[in-house]
Amino acid sequence: MTAYDDPLQCYQKIGNLLSGAAPEAWSDIEVEALLDESSVDLLIMYTDRFGNKKNIEYVPMLARAFHDLARLVSDEKKGFYKKCVLTLYSDGKFNVDFTY
Repeated sequence: MTAYDDPLQCYQKIGNLLSGAAPEAWSDIEVEALLDESSVDLLIMYTDRFGNKKNIEYVPMLARAFHDLARLVSDEKKGFYKKCVLTLYSDGKFNVDFTY
């Protein structure tokens, strides 16, 4: 059971978590989420105002949100995604790509 009724609610939660995660002004934040049976490994990077890519070590509750997203976008044929790359832009738009 997830805390969300549909993927859009989950994307909104992820966006809210990410928008305050960078310690300085940013143009985009990219998350690579790798999912296995029981855990989510995250690589989180943002682009600063000078175009430099920098790591974000940890965002509380983000792994849980990506696990919930996996439940919402899964289907019987594909199952859960194995990899999700989500890019959030500073204007609030986002792009997401799944590998099953």
